Amino acid sequence: MKNPLIVVSVVMVASVGFGLSLAAHDASIDRTAAEKLDLFYTAIGGRDVWAEGHGEYVLAKVEDPRFPLPATFEFCWSWDEPRAADRSRFQDLTQTRALQGDTGWTFNKPSGNSPGQVKEWDAARLQRGLMEWTGNFEVLAHRMAKRDPAVSVVMGEGEMNGWLAISVDGTLRSYLLLDESGAPRKFHRLFDDARVEFGPLADRGRLKFPAWGSFEGGEPFDIIAFEILDTAPTRPFVVPDATDPGYLDCR
Repeated sequence: MKNPLIVVSVVMVASVGFGLSLAAHDASIDRTAAEKLDLFYTAIGGRDVWAEGHGEYVLAKVEDPRFPLPATFEFCWSWDEPRAADRSRFQDLTQTRALQGDTGWTFNKPSGNSPGQVKEWDAARLQRGLMEWTGNFEVLAHRMAKRDPAVSVVMGEGEMNGWLAISVDGTLRSYLLLDESGAPRKFHRLFDDARVEFGPLADRGRLKFPAWGSFEGGEPFDIIAFEILDTAPTRPFVVPDATDPGYLDCR
C-alpha cells in the first residue's frame, strides 16, 4: 500500500481541486479550461470559499487488511506559505511530520509510555516536503481561486486529453480530471507519480469534498472530516517533546 500521506495531501490526498472564473483577460488559462474550472468550483462550494481560506484540516482512515485496526491520518496545512503537518496513527506507533519553511522534522512516538524521538530532515527530505506542499491538491485550489499568476491551467493533450494540465512557475506539475458536473474524479501529481481516484462529493458544511479516495493499486481511504481554516494554523509546526500526547492541534 502506498503511503496515504501523499494525497492530499493530497489529501489529501491529500493529501484537491482547482478553479478560476471565466475571465477573458486572464492569459494564464484557456476558455475551455476556465469553463471546466467554473463547474468545479460550483460543485465544491464556490470559488470564494477556497480563495478566502488560509489552510485546511483533514481526517482520513485507511482499512488495511494487514493490520487488525484501521490506521488514521490527520493533516494540517497552511495555504499561505510552505507549512504542513500530518500525523499518522498505527497500531504500535504515532508518527508526526512537519514542514516549516526551510526546516522539517519527523517525530516517532511508540505506543505506551516509551518516549518519542525527533529526527530533523536532511536537504533531500526537505526538498520533497516543499514539492509536496507546492503540488498539494488543496493548496493549488486556493492559489487558483485567488488568481495566483504563478499557477496556470490549460487542457491536456494526447493521452491526457480531457484532463486539466496545471503548471506552477511555468513547470507542469499535475493533471486533474473532472466529471460532467465538475466534481473531481482523478488527480495525477507528476513529481512522485501519485495517482488518486476520488469518490462522490459529500456535504462538509459550507462546502463539498470527496467522501473517499483510492491510490492506484492501493487501499481506499475514507475522508472522515475536511475543514477549510479561516486563519493560518501555527501550533502543529512546533517540534513536540518526548511526552507528546499524540493529537494534532490544528490552530
